[in-house]
Amino acid sequence: MDDERLEALDMQVACADLVNRYAQAVNEHDVETFVGLFAPDGVWSRPGMTMESRAQIRAFIAQMFVPERAVRHVNGGVTVDRVGHGEARARSITCVFDAERISGGQAVMRAPAYLAEYDDQIVRIDGVWLIQRRTTTVTFVSPTAQALPGIAPPR
Repeated sequence: MDDERLEALDMQVACADLVNRYAQAVNEHDVETFVGLFAPDGVWSRPGMTMESRAQIRAFIAQMFVPERAVRHVNGGVTVDRVGHGEARARSITCVFDAERISGGQAVMRAPAYLAEYDDQIVRIDGVWLIQRRTTTVTFVSPTAQALPGIAPPR
């Protein structure tokens, strides 16, 4: 395998892993890991708001991670395309479950709350792939979904 193909494969695996680590950080309510997946000047645009730094992302996500809620992001396919040297674009779909915890840390399983699509601009900084800009689009909302900032459940 030539160096260019090996580099492209390494980029694809690293960027897909980054997208999956985002979901895992949400699932574990791990604020620091979540924030660390973004570049220092990373931007996260989601319905109704845009956060333009790790500090703004941290402030938002810290308030969303509450122990009374069980949230699971279940990723679908992730596609990764090279944009330039040290730059990539990833697109993915995530099915989001969100429910109140009951005994033993479990939650009552309901229909998925949301289906979100992500469009990521990813950059390599000091050998590490990080999200430079994440654009979140919510394409489906369940009638039982909890209201989230910028995302109202259907009436």
